Amino acid sequence: YRTALAIAQKAQASDQPVLFGIYSHLAECLRARGKFSEAVKMRKRSLGKKLELFGEDHPTVASDYNCIGVLLMEQDRLQEAGMMFEKALEIVEHTSGPFNAKVASSILNNQAHMHTQEGNYDKALNLYEKVLEMALEMFGEMHLETATAYYNVSWLYLEQGTLEDATAMSTKSLKIHRRLLGDDHPATERNMTSH
Repeated sequence: YRTALAIAQKAQASDQPVLFGIYSHLAECLRARGKFSEAVKMRKRSLGKKLELFGEDHPTVASDYNCIGVLLMEQDRLQEAGMMFEKALEIVEHTSGPFNAKVASSILNNQAHMHTQEGNYDKALNLYEKVLEMALEMFGEMHLETATAYYNVSWLYLEQGTLEDATAMSTKSLKIHRRLLGDDHPATERNMTSH
């Protein structure tokens, strides 16, 4: 990806989406290698280019803020991550459309995960429940996004010692996984053994 980026930059790529894709893929490669600081820099370069092209209120700009937040969270830079998530949500609130609902769900899920890392389970639970509500509205009951949302809520209930609620949510998640993926799928197996 570094070679592709160099070629695109040398050619002064007019095909901006290709350049954004290169930045994103390179950031993910760096992330996978544990080079989080470099990955953040790459995502910020992508963000800068998108801000130049689209301006502040665009879903792909919000998506980059969200991705930067995740990278910062993985480095335990939670305060900075929180600011990125807030900025992403602010942008999503100013725009509309089904893509934005998906982005908002992702941002809220990441914020919930961040609050879990901080040990702030009440805030995390509120956000995970909101993500579940959004998943049900966007996708309906029988969808893997909904199953994941149920699973996340069940996990947090379990962490808080609310076993009855955790079991109810986990059962719903498992039912969706079994129906959509079957019993032998790794995601179903993981769901069966985790609770």
